[in-house]
Amino acid sequence: MDEYDQPVPPGVTGEIVVSADEPWSTFSGYWNQPEMSLEVMRNFRFHTGDAGYFDEDGYLWFSDRIKDMIRRRGENVAAQTVEDVVNAIDEVAESAAYPVPSEFGDDEIAISVVLRAGREISAAAIVAHCREQLPRFAVPRYVRIAESLPKTETGKIQKYKLKKLGTNGADDFPEERR
Repeated sequence: MDEYDQPVPPGVTGEIVVSADEPWSTFSGYWNQPEMSLEVMRNFRFHTGDAGYFDEDGYLWFSDRIKDMIRRRGENVAAQTVEDVVNAIDEVAESAAYPVPSEFGDDEIAISVVLRAGREISAAAIVAHCREQLPRFAVPRYVRIAESLPKTETGKIQKYKLKKLGTNGADDFPEERR
């Protein structure tokens, strides 16, 4: 579904929602949290908070959590897609992609990258790899090489801390004109 709870065509990313003939059979609400229950149960559909799309054969594909989607130049970009491409580079141990404000509206994509011990690669080489593997709108504009990524005690990357850093310490790679 799009942001107006309207179906999107195959290949277009939207929110994954669940509905049933009996609306109460999919979700009866969060325990003692009526406001949160109302937020996710709209128009008799359970809004999962996940983004995905149907392919031409009718299969549903998960893209990312909606809160981890980046809106860039009118396109939805799954942070996980960018991270998968960067993490495929031999020198990279891990990465985290996140939105930063753009002067053009929407967001720009920033990525913080941790290299494997004893390995080296430039931010420019990371962007060059992304330009070969990703559509133009999904290539990160800002790349920060970091010693580590902020994590919770359970190992989940704290992207909100990276967002607070903004573009500080990141190399800037404006989109190439064609």
